[in-house]
Amino acid sequence: MATEKQYLFFKTLYDEERVREASLADRARTYLSLITFYSAFVLFATEHLKPEIVSLRIILGCTIIALIAGFLLSLWSIRISNYEATSDPRKILHCFKPPPEDDEFFDHRIVDFTVAYERNKLVNDEKARQLNWAGYMLLIGIFIHTGYFFLKMS
Repeated sequence: MATEKQYLFFKTLYDEERVREASLADRARTYLSLITFYSAFVLFATEHLKPEIVSLRIILGCTIIALIAGFLLSLWSIRISNYEATSDPRKILHCFKPPPEDDEFFDHRIVDFTVAYERNKLVNDEKARQLNWAGYMLLIGIFIHTGYFFLKMS
């Protein structure tokens, strides 16, 4: 039978995953801002350093594709997701006829937190993978654009 301390432990795990959800959303907003800012820089620089040869156009096109991919991955990661709630209060009320013992009550709540934690962790893991790829796309876009400048200046 579960104790209140054990219940609090599982609640803490669930709460940590909720904090992770918020930090992933913050990272997505940061990536969106960086990609938007850098895209404006790319467009500004392209206007002044127009590519005349095909290879420079291809390099610039790859830069733009990488930035668009990073932007779309960041947007996709902050979409509305199906997170698992910890419990259904109506279902819990049905268990109160007759009222359960505290141990039994905490046992059920621990199961609720465990299921919600596991499902929400899967959603957050997927968002984290998308944001990792968005970050890679941003870096690839910057790297390719730097190559564009070196080729343009030589």
